[in-house]
Amino acid sequence: MTSESVVARHHAASSRATPARVLHAEERLRITCTVPPAPPAIRLLGEIDASNTAALARTLAHPPAAPRAGGEPLPVHLADVTFIDVAGLRTLLLMRREGRIELHDPPPQVRRLLTLIGP
Repeated sequence: MTSESVVARHHAASSRATPARVLHAEERLRITCTVPPAPPAIRLLGEIDASNTAALARTLAHPPAAPRAGGEPLPVHLADVTFIDVAGLRTLLLMRREGRIELHDPPPQVRRLLTLIGP
């Protein structure tokens, strides 16, 4: 199964639960955001690596989702991430440390990296 079909399969399953708007789509990575009236959130689907980290950083730096009350961090759901390299991890951790995002539902392989690296 190709990365593209994995992303498409995950996107189809995820989009049934909550309506989403596609912010970025390429062969390896799809970034979506919830559509109002759902609470603002970002969902990452597929592989995050050096080839798409710049697009990820741009998208997370200027999300179209409405800001959360009180300046709370934007939830970023990782359940459908199938791979992440050091560049992708660094991007997410930097934005989390800045208080811009909050990481949710990391799959086991991502959770292990987050545990090893720490806050």
